[in-house]
Amino acid sequence: MPDNFDSQRFYTIVGRNIEQLRKSKNYTLQSLADELGVTKKTVHRYENAEIKVSIDRLIQIAKVLNTTVEQLTEGILIYDESKKRRA
Repeated sequence: MPDNFDSQRFYTIVGRNIEQLRKSKNYTLQSLADELGVTKKTVHRYENAEIKVSIDRLIQIAKVLNTTVEQLTEGILIYDESKKRRA
């Protein structure tokens, strides 16, 4: 990551992308929340960058919305599931 990384801007980008994809896939705040096992308020707070989305949750959101972590983060983060550690 660059030295001038702005985490607030990052979470704003992620939140905006979650909201846009959620709406394009016809998910309500509640339906996405149900899929993620969180509250509607939590999803709303992710979308408005009021709280930070964990990496694990970001991966889960990407799967539910049938997209990639790269798309949600506009390429700032890259997730390669094939390199995921196996238990």
